[in-house]
Amino acid sequence: GMGVITAFAWRAHLLVAGDTSGVLHVWNWRQRRGHTFPTGRGTVRRLRFARGGGTSLLLVLFHDGDFAVWD
Repeated sequence: GMGVITAFAWRAHLLVAGDTSGVLHVWNWRQRRGHTFPTGRGTVRRLRFARGGGTSLLLVLFHDGDFAVWD
């Protein structure tokens, strides 16, 4: 199941939510599709898309202060 949502980020047609289970939930409004990506890293504290309109790089900060970059 889905953990409690702890962070959101959006850009253009993408909405991303992170939860207490360390799962990233990605919704693409244009394609009307959603995907889940288990990170195995624990609670997501913060999500932010990288600067620059032409990129979909997503910065993910986890509860322990570690981070990851997703494309």
